[in-house]
Amino acid sequence: LTLFNRLANVIRKDDNIVLCYFGKLVKDVHQKSYNLLSAMIPPRNDFAHFREPVDTFINLLDKNIPGILDVLRISMQDNLFILVQSQNFKKDGLYITAKKIMGYEVDIETIEFKTNIDGNFFISDNLVVYNSKCIYTVPLSNFFNVEIIPSEAIRMGVMDRVQNGVAHYDY
Repeated sequence: LTLFNRLANVIRKDDNIVLCYFGKLVKDVHQKSYNLLSAMIPPRNDFAHFREPVDTFINLLDKNIPGILDVLRISMQDNLFILVQSQNFKKDGLYITAKKIMGYEVDIETIEFKTNIDGNFFISDNLVVYNSKCIYTVPLSNFFNVEIIPSEAIRMGVMDRVQNGVAHYDY
């Protein structure tokens, strides 16, 4: 957080520094959430070092996380976090197929989009941040590992009735 604060102060003071991807995030977090995040560090440390019970920290998170998430969502709304699958040249340009690793949905959406960015920035099986307004992507594979794993679901019905000797269930 200290390093983030220093970075935000440098960027704020120099109009020549433009961060295509994370400039709005740095500005918004610094202006709207920095004090809140700073205030959460001592309670987090107390919890992590067993000086406070878990429910104290959980209550603090319940209170503050919605506001922090709102700032993150708004400041990152132009960015796509994607796991690149493939690229394909069509008549009108380069198209990228990727898994969209973000959003409210549980299911991972596969998307395809046209881009003017060089294909070298879209290596298969790499996690990147993409923004159509930028001339490059930001690789995230050094920081995060994404594995797509198959999931299983259980469908469980509650007995509703027996009709002609056959049980019918509501799911």
